[in-house]
Amino acid sequence: MAAVEHAIDIRAEAILKGLSELQALLQEPITQNALDLDNNAKTAHQHNILNRTHRSLTQYLKLEGDLFYIGLLGHFSTGKSSTINSVLETWGSEFERPTDLNPTDDTISLITRPANEQYLLGVIREGTVPIRSKPIDNQLLDNIVLVDTPGTGDPALVEEIARDFLPICDVILFFFSAASPLDKDDMPLLEELHKRLPFVPIYFVVSRADELRRNMLAPASDDNIDTNKRTRFFDDVLGRLNKLLKPKLYTEEQFILIDNRYRYNIDEIREFMRSRCDPTNTRAKLAMHSHKLGYFARIAKDLRGFFETFLDHKLVELNRIVHTAEQNRVRYNENVRISNNNLTKTWIDQLSTVNLEGERVSNGLTDPESLPTALEWFEPIKKRRQEIAADNLDDARLTARHISETLKLRISGSISEQIHEYEMASLEDLVASAENAAAPISLKLPQMDISATMPLISSRMLTRWANFRETKASTLRDAAAKLRKIMEDASALIQAGSPFVECEKIVLAAQNSLAGDLTRFFGSAELYRAGVFTHTTKESIGALGLGKELDALEVELDETDRAKFTSDATNSLFPGFSETTSSARTHMLAMEKKLRPLVVKINELKVPSPNNNYTLLDSLVATESHLLVQDLFRELRDDVGLFLGTLETKLSSIAVDRRRAYKLEIADARRRRRLLYGGTLLAGVLLGVCTYFGYTHSVDIPQNDFHAVVWNIVAQLIWAPIAFLTAKAIDKFPKRSATIRSEHQALLRSELESAAQRETSTHEFVAISIPVLIKRLEGVYQTVIDYDPDSWSTAATERLSALCDLHSEFIEIRREYAELVESVTDKISSYFSDATKNVQLLNSVADKIKAQAIEPSFKLLGDTRESLNRIRQQVHEVEFG
Repeated sequence: MAAVEHAIDIRAEAILKGLSELQALLQEPITQNALDLDNNAKTAHQHNILNRTHRSLTQYLKLEGDLFYIGLLGHFSTGKSSTINSVLETWGSEFERPTDLNPTDDTISLITRPANEQYLLGVIREGTVPIRSKPIDNQLLDNIVLVDTPGTGDPALVEEIARDFLPICDVILFFFSAASPLDKDDMPLLEELHKRLPFVPIYFVVSRADELRRNMLAPASDDNIDTNKRTRFFDDVLGRLNKLLKPKLYTEEQFILIDNRYRYNIDEIREFMRSRCDPTNTRAKLAMHSHKLGYFARIAKDLRGFFETFLDHKLVELNRIVHTAEQNRVRYNENVRISNNNLTKTWIDQLSTVNLEGERVSNGLTDPESLPTALEWFEPIKKRRQEIAADNLDDARLTARHISETLKLRISGSISEQIHEYEMASLEDLVASAENAAAPISLKLPQMDISATMPLISSRMLTRWANFRETKASTLRDAAAKLRKIMEDASALIQAGSPFVECEKIVLAAQNSLAGDLTRFFGSAELYRAGVFTHTTKESIGALGLGKELDALEVELDETDRAKFTSDATNSLFPGFSETTSSARTHMLAMEKKLRPLVVKINELKVPSPNNNYTLLDSLVATESHLLVQDLFRELRDDVGLFLGTLETKLSSIAVDRRRAYKLEIADARRRRRLLYGGTLLAGVLLGVCTYFGYTHSVDIPQNDFHAVVWNIVAQLIWAPIAFLTAKAIDKFPKRSATIRSEHQALLRSELESAAQRETSTHEFVAISIPVLIKRLEGVYQTVIDYDPDSWSTAATERLSALCDLHSEFIEIRREYAELVESVTDKISSYFSDATKNVQLLNSVADKIKAQAIEPSFKLLGDTRESLNRIRQQVHEVEFG
């Protein structure tokens, strides 16, 4: 409980602190003048409410009682007074509340025990409805104050009650009759409560419960209430109520159904009041004090809002005054701006003219291209050499490919012819001398006439050589012509004094224009200075007590000041102009003396044409071709000799292998022949023996040795010739040997030719390989292209050296001239290009005038507005916990 009381005290102190701050802010002089508390009844009334609220809250902090306020609200004849009489049991006593059908009481009655009157909240504001205390000594009222409001349907009166007193209530009991539930007069009242007091819980007391009786002759009681009627009644009431008072949702729990005539549910209302207003209940006590403090906080916020709004209105008025004065000053500034715009427009045009002159000179003063120190470094010559190199490479590739392929074919053909001659020797003759060592194959060097294949150097090389020399000459002439043109243009510009003569005219015209514009500017400034202090504006200022102070700030603009401003502006805009133009003329004369002899020299510089002597070139071509052929022949001969030696060894090996295979196959054939004849003769002998024995068995002949021998010989003589003739008929050796010889001759020829072809095709003859030939041919072609029979290149190099010297000297003069042009044009342009500086300079004139005649009054108005804004912001920032 102590913690609750401490929290309540903290919040109350916060509200009191905010009220004190608000009182202090209203005591400041500027606020009192703005609020006009002595003459403005509305602000005085609100200030009085502020003071009374402060006193009431101070009193509340000192009070010791914990009083709960229960607001009773409803139209007349809804049972409020009857319920009070029933709850407090005052029927027939002196404290009985009147219960007429018509409204009889037009005050807010605070009903509590007499001992509680000293703890009642002080009345902060009292409108058309007075607030009065009605003491009744009843135990129920120990900690309760019943707030009985007058029954009415006047919306203004309802709004006043809801605004001025009901916010302190801890709970509101809204009365209506079951005979006329929530009629059209109740709904506005409920809407106002719901809108203004969303933080105060509302409960509904429905009187005249006898209207819902089942038996109209019996008294109202729980048993005599018609359930269906009750359900339909609450469905209708809750439906209309929840539809009206969104988003809060009411249920039947917020309703108490009573009847005063039959004392139905009166005890329930008493119990409800005790439970909601129990000082021993921490939550109830906290809620009770929260409602009170919320009431004070809402009043404080309303007061803050009133004064904040009032100051806003004052600020609007002051802003209107300042705006009126500001319009006059804007007109003055507008005229100043127009004058500035006129001047700056002229300056922009003059700046454009200066820039155009500078650009014209810069465009005429062309920067010559840098010259290379060698002819070969000129881009056209480099490009032409690249083109020639590409053409030469194509020719070298074509020639190298033709030479390489032709010579390879000749070498291959010569080797093939020699192998063919070797094959012509019969393999049988080689076999006949097989007992002797076989002679190795010997190959002779082929004929290699390189120059007969095609010309090594094309006739197109002569044309390229001549064109390349002409390209060098024309490139050098073009470089000299370009430099000559640039020098002549620069000399013309220097002699004309460009752009300094034109710039001098521009500045003189600008100075004259500035003097006239400044005169008109000061006339406009003086005219509109008077418009700032209009009579209407001064009257408006008087409401804030600033009229005298404003009058004291008016001063006249001195004529001497205007002349001084004009002189200073003119001198500041064009500083050092005479010195700049004089120095420029001196430099121009010096540069003209330096440039004149250079123009003469370059006009005398001539580039001779080259003498394209084709006779000497033909001799060079022949010599280079002969030397190349000799070198190629020597290298190719050595290369071919080494190759043939290797090839002879491989071919001889193949011939030996083939001869060996041939001998083996012939020997095998001969062995088979011998076996054939031997086998045949042996068969003949066996057949003879068999014939003899067969004959002796079939013919009776004497059996003696002679007859055996004779008849055996006869049989052999018969079969021996037959066996020989048979063997000879079967023998294919002559034909087989010829076939073997033919096959081996074909194989030998094929193997030799294949080996020769394979070795020849895979062997790389370095001397005539395409990459080597291309490189050597390119070297020869380059020698031809660079041939200089008449020493023209030497003469051209001398001309180029002289041209480079002239170029270097002119670059120095051009750099000096360009720097002078840039320096002077930058100086002249700075008079017109720095718009910020120029406008600042002209604005400084206007600012000085305003500082003397206008700005003090605007500072006074601005300070006043700033003070009011500060007070208004401080009022807005006042917090109430």
